[in-house]
Amino acid sequence: MDTDSKLVSIMRLLSGNGGSAKQEHRRKRLFQAGFSGPGVLYQYSFVKLLSGLTAAIIAFCMLIGLSILSNLPTDRWLLFCAFGFLMGYTLPSLLVRRLAQRYVDRIARDLPDALDLMLVCVEAGQSLDQSLTRVARSMKRIHPELAARFAATSEALKAGEDRADAFARLAYVTDNLDLQSFAAVVLQASSMGTPISDTFRIYAEEQRERRFSRIEEKANMLPTKMTLGTMMFTVPSLLLLLLTPAVYSILQSF
Repeated sequence: MDTDSKLVSIMRLLSGNGGSAKQEHRRKRLFQAGFSGPGVLYQYSFVKLLSGLTAAIIAFCMLIGLSILSNLPTDRWLLFCAFGFLMGYTLPSLLVRRLAQRYVDRIARDLPDALDLMLVCVEAGQSLDQSLTRVARSMKRIHPELAARFAATSEALKAGEDRADAFARLAYVTDNLDLQSFAAVVLQASSMGTPISDTFRIYAEEQRERRFSRIEEKANMLPTKMTLGTMMFTVPSLLLLLLTPAVYSILQSF
């Protein structure tokens, strides 16, 4: 076995190719974080391995720089380097998870605006496929992530993909429960012959109310957070100001 095949085997082992569901979930997370491509899983595994080795080398250099390597048993400095490797190996996963969560939050924040614009397009006489294309083109500069997903869904529908599958993929990639319910509402309206404009109007109004409720929830949590911050930064200084004269008087009495 040559070097390239050994490297591929190691990357396949580290990327967890044993389970297709776990592999697909990891690929979706990388896509949400902004990393895509045919070999993204192997690249991600290589970056994790490189990060772990770099952290282990940094830990070893720290031991040498502090001049305590000679005073430590072998198992202790090996354990310290292994801990550094573990921290470095975990760091890319935490970064990808954070970037993916930001992507999901942006999709949830931008969805009500997209639904309002889609409602305008549908009421103007455009079909659902045309409204998706129009929304994707109009929101490209304002909300690029959601516009890209709408454009991909529109292209899939033009290519002849089933509407249920296209909207299911849209909801799966974005990890948005509102898009899942949106897909169910659209499919139900199409199957039952309900006017799509009425469905959009009701659903857009519900989304707007849900958005306001989320804003109100965050606003209601703000006084509690401010109270904790105020206590953390105000109470110690206040106690110091009040107790310093008493402590000084007690010390002077001895």
